[in-house]
Amino acid sequence: MAFSRTAALECLRRAHEQDRLAHAYLISGPPGSGKQRLAAELASLVNGTQPSDIFSTKAREIFIAQPESKSRRIVIEQIRDLEHALQMRAANGRQKVAIISDADRLQSQAANAFLKTLEEPPK
Repeated sequence: MAFSRTAALECLRRAHEQDRLAHAYLISGPPGSGKQRLAAELASLVNGTQPSDIFSTKAREIFIAQPESKSRRIVIEQIRDLEHALQMRAANGRQKVAIISDADRLQSQAANAFLKTLEEPPK
């Protein structure tokens, strides 16, 4: 089912208020459709960090995996680092949030490693 960014955020906000957010969401859409903005707004809702800080180094307990190498792939080392960070205790009572930006760029080994985290999220 397709939603506008604002409609999706409102559904997520209601779910958060009712303590019914799932542990993972897939946000997809064409380039320029507001996927990163929605991810930042959802992370802000859950974590309390300002949306404008989510993709910056100011964000606490927000972990981003995105293509960084010349190959524009997300490699297994990035996913292992992300999984390690998610295993650690959150500071200041904040919720941890992981964002996989451009998940279609995951190498198959990285995708398989991340699938385990999706199936068995850290407590």
